[in-house]
Amino acid sequence: MDLLIKQFIIISVFITYSIIYGQINIVEAFPNLSFTIPLDLQHAPDGSDRIFVVEKQGHIYVFENDPDVTEKTLFLDYNLYCNYLLLTYNLYIDSCSNF
Repeated sequence: MDLLIKQFIIISVFITYSIIYGQINIVEAFPNLSFTIPLDLQHAPDGSDRIFVVEKQGHIYVFENDPDVTEKTLFLDYNLYCNYLLLTYNLYIDSCSNF
């Protein structure tokens, strides 16, 4: 059996067992924010206590690491960047076609 499948099964069993027996409580970390198909969440390594969220459409948002935060700021629009490269330099990047 593939190692990735084994790891997935083990993690799934652990999470299911933990939820059933109350060892893990799942809570929404940022209930006042919403995202469209989030792919990644990263903490800023510069000590600013900010969170970055990457969406599938090519948007990267940044906000304070506070459960009560109500505003997110567009940090980078990768889709806009791809269009700029295409129109300005006549470049086509494979990753831009995935949006």
